[in-house]
Amino acid sequence: GFQRLIVVRLDRHHRYADFDEIKSELSDKVVQFAPSDFVKGEPIPFLAVGDGIGTRNVVCRGESQLSGDYVVEDVIGDDGETFRRLIFLKTSDLVQSEARLMHAPRQSNKKKRTTKADPAIDHSFLACEHHKALIGCLAMLPNLDWKKGLVVGVGGGSVPSFIRRHVPGAGLDSVELDAEVINVAERWFEFRHDETNVVHVADGLDFVCEKASRNENSGRYDFIILDVDSKDLSKGLSCPPEPFVEEAFLEKLRFLLKDAGILATTIVSRNRTLRDVVVGKIRNVFDHVFSKDFSGELNEVVYAAAVSSDQGVYTSYYNDIQRCGKKFKKKLAKLDALVRQESPATNVDFSLMFSGGLTRV
Repeated sequence: GFQRLIVVRLDRHHRYADFDEIKSELSDKVVQFAPSDFVKGEPIPFLAVGDGIGTRNVVCRGESQLSGDYVVEDVIGDDGETFRRLIFLKTSDLVQSEARLMHAPRQSNKKKRTTKADPAIDHSFLACEHHKALIGCLAMLPNLDWKKGLVVGVGGGSVPSFIRRHVPGAGLDSVELDAEVINVAERWFEFRHDETNVVHVADGLDFVCEKASRNENSGRYDFIILDVDSKDLSKGLSCPPEPFVEEAFLEKLRFLLKDAGILATTIVSRNRTLRDVVVGKIRNVFDHVFSKDFSGELNEVVYAAAVSSDQGVYTSYYNDIQRCGKKFKKKLAKLDALVRQESPATNVDFSLMFSGGLTRV
């Protein structure tokens, strides 16, 4: 029965303690736009979208030559938890990277009392559902014996950091185009790299093409994760950039995968036709393709398997994955157990995430 809707956008410099403070400031103005039959004193409902209300502390400002000005900020949510975010100001409504902060107790040297430590990144927590789904590709591999993976698009380092912590023995190549993003990830998101997680500051396209040109079987991957956003939003594809889903490039990704290796990529597009074109290209190159979407989100994760051996054997295997059959459930349970062995309080539950199965595309 409402006749009018007023939309108010909070800019980044606005600061409000809570929702009641916003309502108090706007109420008189809102009444000025009321229809002629509005009854004075009638309650006016206020709704909020997003989580820009509350305490927000900017801990770092900087500039990337590739992505422009950015801020790193700590935001206290409604539940009292604090999250650290990387945001590029030219797309200030989008959170580039997010991680939960924790305060681990420590002992004071002088009085031997427990005090609050400086905030640390909780690498057992993944703030984004699509990051959980990307890592879930590990359960789709025939054997839970991962040797090497490739992650293209580091951001704050949530995905490689989670894998590095919870999958001991798996070597990673992590590729990031923007050197400043790596600096931010190291300084503010406790992203670490060493001989088990080798960072390459390079264009992901060039890295893959150059590696494929070597034609080395020893350098192939069990899994490849693409989590790359597009700087050109005019084409309607926010993630990944269009060149990453051209068939010629997809062929190179397939070449770099071992037999029954998995490609997992995020796809974000409001244009359903364009999304279908992208998925069609992936299907043209790979043998088994599935998707996992998320209620209320544009993010979708697509999984593509490259099979070069007995197709008949793997057809049954991937059918079980599609419907989340008994064998796949066992793999998911093993992956969950491996994660909880290191992080009992993790918010990642692969068995729950894939309980409804996947959509074959």
